[in-house]
Amino acid sequence: MDDPYEPPVNPEVVLDTVGVTPEQNARAIIAYLEQKGFLVPTTNGR
Repeated sequence: MDDPYEPPVNPEVVLDTVGVTPEQNARAIIAYLEQKGFLVPTTNGR
């Protein structure tokens, strides 16, 4: 637990935590997971 943080070289998802709301970031993560086939897209936009 003493190692310094090392950012990933090629991250799959990058989120802006300053200019974007948590809800917008959550939607971006959900969209990514849907695109990759980990989640089934919903038809009602939720």
